Amino acid sequence: RVGLIAACLIAINPVQVKYGLTPLSEPLFTLLVIAGIVIVTPAIDRFSWKRAALGGALIGLACLVRSSILILPAFLGIWWLWRLRWRGIAMTAIFTVAMIAVIAPWTVRNYLVTGAFVPVNKMDGHVLWVSNNPVTWENRLLWGNAYEGLPPGLNPYSSPAKQIAYDEEEKHLAISFVRENASRIPFFITMKFARFFSLLTRIPIHLKIILYSLDVIFVPISVVGIVILIRERRWALGPALAVIVATLVAVAIFWGDSRFRFPIVPYYTVFASVALGALWARLRGHTLQPASKS
Repeated sequence: RVGLIAACLIAINPVQVKYGLTPLSEPLFTLLVIAGIVIVTPAIDRFSWKRAALGGALIGLACLVRSSILILPAFLGIWWLWRLRWRGIAMTAIFTVAMIAVIAPWTVRNYLVTGAFVPVNKMDGHVLWVSNNPVTWENRLLWGNAYEGLPPGLNPYSSPAKQIAYDEEEKHLAISFVRENASRIPFFITMKFARFFSLLTRIPIHLKIILYSLDVIFVPISVVGIVILIRERRWALGPALAVIVATLVAVAIFWGDSRFRFPIVPYYTVFASVALGALWARLRGHTLQPASKS
């Protein structure tokens, strides 16, 4: 029942419909991450080096599409350590090594071209600067968003060495600005999440009604589903939660956009479906059967 509900909701989800048909990195990125999570989920409670290695390789491919998922092993490792203790460390190590092995050839290429250590790409400083600067923090129309028209500006036509220098300068500017405005960090992180969940989206009211009723409303419902799964000791939710947390951390650091929500829609939709399935069962006078295994 949960799978059927989730499939129906994802099929009509406006974010999935819009960006799934757009030639951007999100569709391929989402496919690779889901494939990796599907592989490692059965191994959340038992050691399996094959699943850890294959899952890590798939996530490595996803990192080559969008580097924002590079922090996933940290959150997945916490879950593995909790469930498997010392064997969880081995699982995390195997997963991470497999991920690095896939990324390594591109890292070597980057070193040969730029002369610097660049794991995937050198845009973190630029992305940090365009979202954490005086313009985006003072103009309420840009709260939680990004603004590209600031110096020094990344020139895509400059030499690789200059691109590295530009990026480092922008990172320094962004970190200095955030430190000088540390008291405002909680507010602007909130604004980034508000934009991420489309609460600051400037679209016609009828489109907002569609967006909120078919997508955003399921975010708080998914929290109920997570609580239900935890109460029933269904710990397989761990890898999916790790992806959501990794995504939210990236949003808090950089900026929010409904497009960045595309990769985690399947996860919170499934969690929301758990809550809706439990509600349906309760209305019919039944209760969900607890998991037989922890």
